[in-house]
Amino acid sequence: MILILVCRIDGITRTWITRWNISIIIIICHVWCIHVLRVYIQHSSCTINMSL
Repeated sequence: MILILVCRIDGITRTWITRWNISIIIIICHVWCIHVLRVYIQHSSCTINMSL
C-alpha cells in the first residue's frame, strides 16, 4: 500500500516538473518501486500475505 501511494504521489508531483524531466521521473519511480517491491517481498512475503 505504501509503495503504491508513493508511486502515485510521484506521478502527481511530476506534472509540476518541466516536460523533459517527466520521462526521467517516470523511469526512476518505476525502477525504484520494482526494486523495493522485490526486496520487500523477498524478506517479508508472510507479512504481505497476512496484510492482503
